[in-house]
Amino acid sequence: MKSIFACLVVLGFLASATLAAYADDQSKTDEHESLEFKYDIQRGGCYNKDGRYGNNGKRMVECGDVTDIDDIDCVYRDKKLRGIFIRSVDFSNCDFSGSDFTGAQIYDTSFRNAKFLSINSESPYGRRKKGTNFKKATIERSDLSGAIFVKTNIDYGYFRQNVFVAPKLTSVDFSGTQISKMTFDRVLAEQGIRFYGATFDAVEIRNSHFKGTDRNDVSFGASVANRLKISNSTFEHVDFINDVRWPGVEIINSSMESALIFNANFTGAKLRGNNFKNAKISQGSFARADLSDSDFTGATIEKDFDKNDFSQALFNEGSKPFFEDEVLADRLGMYKIPN
Repeated sequence: MKSIFACLVVLGFLASATLAAYADDQSKTDEHESLEFKYDIQRGGCYNKDGRYGNNGKRMVECGDVTDIDDIDCVYRDKKLRGIFIRSVDFSNCDFSGSDFTGAQIYDTSFRNAKFLSINSESPYGRRKKGTNFKKATIERSDLSGAIFVKTNIDYGYFRQNVFVAPKLTSVDFSGTQISKMTFDRVLAEQGIRFYGATFDAVEIRNSHFKGTDRNDVSFGASVANRLKISNSTFEHVDFINDVRWPGVEIINSSMESALIFNANFTGAKLRGNNFKNAKISQGSFARADLSDSDFTGATIEKDFDKNDFSQALFNEGSKPFFEDEVLADRLGMYKIPN
């Protein structure tokens, strides 16, 4: 009887100790969850459950607490984020479709493989497609590699020193945006892309594909370029119209086939090894440009040579049709590069 009583006492003690340990662990878990900082997108910073601001100690990872991006709720669709300030946050793979970033200030932030798509939205005029809006926003030193932009508005903003590798763009508006100190690498942009009135300063575009339709619905119209370099890229059915100012631009081994070039200034540009086949060119200035190994076959130069300025432009035996038609080259005032 005594042994049975002793066993019951021991069992009771063990159960009490187990419950106490569980309660202590649960208390520590609750305390940890209370102290852990999570990103609050409405307040634009990292806060814990007590409302205190801070982070868990790492940079470019959301508040320092994310090791697997799939572990967090990363859907921010149709959010009102006007004027939000964001710095050093990892939004990789997140979905911001239909959200409004008007006037936002975004620095040192990762949007790798993020989605900025259009969503169905109700309006007084019925259902319509609503895109993500970055109007007048500043995006600087951030990573947008692999991001997908559909019906996105980035006009009249500041786009500086960002990583822009292999994004996909459809119906994206950069009109009036100041783009500086950036490289556009492997950009796939088709239909409805507007850089109208944009400013490019110390920008490089390489291995990229800008393709419009026969309506020339991809536009660099009225844009201004300073220290712009383009290589191994295509600009087919793209328009360069209405006072495009790209003097001294460097475009190498690229294609502007079937482009619309009207009232555009390429004075002194290095345009070597490019394809201008079937381009519609009127009131274009190519004065003193280097057109070595570039092909203008089928372009409208011959019909509108009086409306274009090719004075002192350079050509060589690889420049078509100028090398074969030296009469045309003479009428345009071009110079042949000696062998």
